[in-house]
Amino acid sequence: MTEREERGTVEGPSGSIAWRRFGEGPPLLMVNGFTGSKETWGPIFLDSLAGGATVICADLRGIGESTGDLDALSVGSMATDMEALLDGLGVGRVDLLGWSMGGFIVQELAVRIPDRVKALCLLSTDQGGPDAVRPDPEVTRIMADPSGSPEEQIRRLLDLILPAEWAARVYEVAGEQIAGHRGEVSPDLIAAYARAREEWYALAAPPIDRIEEMTAAGLPVLISCGLEDRVVPPINSERMSPRLPGAWLAPFAGGHHSVMAQEPRRLGDLIGVFLGHPGLR
Repeated sequence: MTEREERGTVEGPSGSIAWRRFGEGPPLLMVNGFTGSKETWGPIFLDSLAGGATVICADLRGIGESTGDLDALSVGSMATDMEALLDGLGVGRVDLLGWSMGGFIVQELAVRIPDRVKALCLLSTDQGGPDAVRPDPEVTRIMADPSGSPEEQIRRLLDLILPAEWAARVYEVAGEQIAGHRGEVSPDLIAAYARAREEWYALAAPPIDRIEEMTAAGLPVLISCGLEDRVVPPINSERMSPRLPGAWLAPFAGGHHSVMAQEPRRLGDLIGVFLGHPGLR
């Protein structure tokens, strides 16, 4: 389904925001993780969602074809960018999906535009602030390590977010393409995203406090994670779920941080059921 797509940019508060859009159905904004782009979602996962939604993928600030002020980069500023994207595309009510750092961003976006959010999907993410359980410091170091060639960086990251055999398979099939995207990411950009991540954990009042109120008022929330996640410990999902009345909690046994790469169809169909998409297999 992704072959029938539109592409473009809208002007945000700090520069251009690049997007791609495809599929049929209610709008679903998908926000990628740490330095991920609109191009690096898996095609099977996207196709499983595009059967019941108009999927919108964006490049975050400084990533891919998007521009903007990196000095002001934060989870909050990226949420502002995503709100500008929705406004620029004329999207009113919307479902939000965020993976990893993208989950931070959609939480912040949801509390800024509560009347426009139909449902919230949080994949491999956490609630931020002092209550979030951080990964091992070595994991954080690897994520922000700009040393070596793009190929070497991608191998390190794949080993971090996938089981070893999956990481090798992904690199064999798509390593050159992924490394090409990574080659466009400068050390300064990686450092800016690392700072934004640290600021997320320093928040005294993270968005989860407001989202708790929104779920009590009827906002549907899906929380999914891999039980072998090293980047965002799965205990964060277990802790978020009881705080959000009626939230669906869907842990994947054997799943790592990039569970949507391991289980693209099962996770995609689960999200489709949660969002009420028609025509599921």
